[in-house]
Amino acid sequence: MKRIGLTQRVELAADYNERRDCLDQRWSVLMTHLGYLPIPLVNAINDIDVYLSAMHLDGVILTGGNDLAELPGSMNIAPERDYFEHALLNVCISQNLPVLGVCRGMQMIASFFGGVINRVEGHSRTRHTVVLEPNAPWRQPFEVNSFHNFAVVDIHDSMEVLARAHDGTIEALHHRFYPIAGIMWHPERESQFAEQDLMFLLQQFEVQQ
Repeated sequence: MKRIGLTQRVELAADYNERRDCLDQRWSVLMTHLGYLPIPLVNAINDIDVYLSAMHLDGVILTGGNDLAELPGSMNIAPERDYFEHALLNVCISQNLPVLGVCRGMQMIASFFGGVINRVEGHSRTRHTVVLEPNAPWRQPFEVNSFHNFAVVDIHDSMEVLARAHDGTIEALHHRFYPIAGIMWHPERESQFAEQDLMFLLQQFEVQQ
């Protein structure tokens, strides 16, 4: 059984003066549906190399939640999560571990490689169809959920666009050389998991290491 690490959003529990790592339970449902073992990753870690070595992970998912602190007008930020995920990407690249970024996770990947992220309207709490690029792994367009206020509008030359929204913002991408990909929709939030999402996740984590 493949061990997939999942990063967590940070929430402030003001009544307890606690910063808590949180993970939607639907991620566990999705991972076990795929035959994977979900391993929640904590943000307050400094020696990430040692931490990941002890985990023996087969892949990582950068989940949604929390705006990137670097973005103008960002809200509900978590600088400790930004630091952890940035360092996590470095380790995954050095170990050739497959990575999938979801929503904020895709934004983190784009930012890590020098992409451009802007605030957008009309992408929060809605659904829309994605427009596929010729190199996309899906055969035909499909509808996705959408829960973001920032979108990737440009990427580094080392990356390729797989799908866009009708306004041109990037909805899916992957790296040309590393087993790293991202999607802006949330596969875990569908009441019935979509076949195209299941296929894409399986494909992403079956990369030979």
